[in-house]
Amino acid sequence: MRPAYLVFGLFLLWAIACAASAHSLFVLAPTGSGFTRGMNRLQGFALWQMIASALAVLVWFAGRRVSSWPMRWVSRMPALLALGLTVFVIVAMAQARATPPRAPVAQQPISL
Repeated sequence: MRPAYLVFGLFLLWAIACAASAHSLFVLAPTGSGFTRGMNRLQGFALWQMIASALAVLVWFAGRRVSSWPMRWVSRMPALLALGLTVFVIVAMAQARATPPRAPVAQQPISL
C-alpha cells in the first residue's frame, strides 16, 4: 500500500471521529438532573476526541513515510489541531480558575 493512501485513509477516519465528537456534543439531548445533566454529552465528546487524537498521532507517523512535503504537512494537521484544542481547554480552565467570581447584580423593581 502506498503511504499516501494510508495517510488519506487515516485522515478520513480522523475526520469521522471529529464529526462524531461534534455530534455527541451538539445533537445528543442532555439527560439526568442536577450536576449530571448533560454529562453524557461531555463524556461522548471527550471519548471521541481521545479516539481522534490517537488517529491524529497515527496520521502523523504515517505521513513521515510520504515523500512530498505538502502531504507531510497535511498529515500533521490533525495532531496540531488536537494539540490546539488541548491548549485551548487548559487555558480556558486556568482563566476560569484565576478570575474572581462576580458579585450578583441586584434587580431593580420596575415602576410604571
